[in-house]
Amino acid sequence: PISEQSGCTALTVLVAGGELFVANVGDCRAVLCSDGKAVQLSKDQTAADSGERARVEARGGRTTYQEDLKQWRVNGEIAVTRSIGDRRLKPALSPIPEVHKHTITDADEFLILATDGLWDVMTSEEAVQLVKTTVKVPEMAAKRLALKALIERESEDNITVLVTYFHEINGFEELKSGNENIPEPMET
Repeated sequence: PISEQSGCTALTVLVAGGELFVANVGDCRAVLCSDGKAVQLSKDQTAADSGERARVEARGGRTTYQEDLKQWRVNGEIAVTRSIGDRRLKPALSPIPEVHKHTITDADEFLILATDGLWDVMTSEEAVQLVKTTVKVPEMAAKRLALKALIERESEDNITVLVTYFHEINGFEELKSGNENIPEPMET
């Protein structure tokens, strides 16, 4: 049945009391730009990671490297070692997220959350550098990353990107200062 085959990854972020909590199940990734550098706040939970392979095998799963895909797989089916759903692969796959905590500092500029459709074709550092050279409007930064992955890098996976800035930035004013013909944003 389809309920046995369906599954997904999940990446969630909670900001509370100056702390950033990142919970990840699968191969989505959270990358922070701090002091101009990429800091990965989540770990890609795939069979490419030796620790994840050992965990899968200890739970009765099998991991193999598929040369044609150039990728490690769990039971020859899936690259991720943690997911929500994928019941046919339990207990080898775990639904339990890894949680990381980060104290937000003045050096923290922005956070990128994205699916593996981005990370399969772009490094964390490349993504941070691209956002740094984009007008500071979250939607524009996210769209620029997604389009680069899709068009220039020819990503073949789904791509979802979210960018958020930590400090108040009026990106629209920055954008407008270069072109007086841009209209004011509409209230929604």
